[in-house]
This record gives sequence, C-alpha cells and structure tokens, in this order.
Amino acid sequence: MRFVGADSGQTTTGYKNAFIGYGAGKLITSGNNNTVLGAFSGNQGGLDIRTTSNNIVLSDGDGNPKQFIDSSGNFNMLGIYNLTTGSAANVHIASSGYLYRSTSSLRYKQMFKMPHTGYLIC
Repeated sequence: MRFVGADSGQTTTGYKNAFIGYGAGKLITSGNNNTVLGAFSGNQGGLDIRTTSNNIVLSDGDGNPKQFIDSSGNFNMLGIYNLTTGSAANVHIASSGYLYRSTSSLRYKQMFKMPHTGYLIC
C-alpha cells in the first residue's frame, strides 16, 4: 500500500491501494487495488468505492471526483453530460457520465430519406 498525504488511507484494510492527496481514500475500508489521485475520500460527489476494488479515481483538491475508471474498465467523466456541441460525433454521453461508442452513422447507411423533402438518397 502506498499512501501520500495527511489522513490518506486511514481506515483501509485492503491491499495494493495507492492513495495520493490529502485525505485520499480515507473512507475506503475493504477495497483492494484502487488508485486515488487527489483528495477523494472514497465516498464523495455521488461516487462510493469504499468496499469495491480495481478503481481509478482522479479528483480535485477538495475531493470532488472528476474522472474514474471502474473495475470493468468503463471510463466516466463526471460533469461532462452538460457540455454540448452541435458537431457530429460517434460517442454518446449518458447522464451518468459514462461514454458509449455510437454504432450507427449515416455514412454507413445505404439509403436514407432527406428531412423536409422526402427525397430518397442511395
């Protein structure tokens, strides 16, 4: 276990955790193989990893989680859902902050109908 920062890793009985930052991981009890960078305690901002394993959390100096990768490898960018653009993209961002690859694109369609004109394009 590696703890850097006052109060980091206070209550953990888990193994192979790395906590870097003031109070980082201080509420994580039995979770293993977690990495916390920043002041995330283990249960802040709607993210609770106190008893889970194999997570990576990037937080700010107040402990607010900004990004995390869960034990399945899913990447989550908290707060990104409200950032929008009019540009086309092949990624869907769920309100939970998880990113999903889009499997449908107009360029792969063989035929589609133009809006407002009714013309078919092949």
